[in-house]
Amino acid sequence: MEYSFSQCLAATTASIEFRYLTMIKKILLATTLIVTGAATHYLVPQTDVVRAVGVETKRVDSTDNNLESGNKTKTRDVYYIQTENIESAKPRVYSNEDNFFYIKWNSADIQSRAQSLASDKSIVAVRHYGWRSPYFSLFPNVTKIEPASEGHSTTPYAFLIILALVWGAILIAFWKAGKVISGFGTRRREKRAKRQAERDTVRASTSTADIDDFLND
Repeated sequence: MEYSFSQCLAATTASIEFRYLTMIKKILLATTLIVTGAATHYLVPQTDVVRAVGVETKRVDSTDNNLESGNKTKTRDVYYIQTENIESAKPRVYSNEDNFFYIKWNSADIQSRAQSLASDKSIVAVRHYGWRSPYFSLFPNVTKIEPASEGHSTTPYAFLIILALVWGAILIAFWKAGKVISGFGTRRREKRAKRQAERDTVRASTSTADIDDFLND
């Protein structure tokens, strides 16, 4: 079976479009999974088993921009809890601030408890969320601190369950979206093939008519 140049061109174009759409879907899926995984890792509380070694309170100044009264400087106290890794003695510092999203308004109580535990260099389980970034001066924020032992489980079950649910929902959404996009692409290719077939039919009819006219002449 011989194919015309237009048919070969249409098939090549359809193949390129299919590969292009597939690549875009893979990139979007990978990007979405990475972003949601990072967000879940940041937001879902996790637990570290460390040794409490000290506490600190720093006074931080912040500027409140107000058009009517001008810039006002506000001062607030920020609590920090100092710990270290049980085996390597590597320092790890946590902030201790109230947070409405986590229904946490007891920073002072947590700080007092941390101070008591640090006085004995006790091993503690610190539940926290967030990341440590020296460059941006970010610290994970403590939501709970309690005495623990070295064998205390630190498996982030909540994080793993939420991450599995989020990723499962994303994969299902992408699967359904992929079916819709694939169906749209299939219909588009079918319409294009139909139009091309009509053009080829018209072209063949025209060529046949021209040949008949030539022979009749």
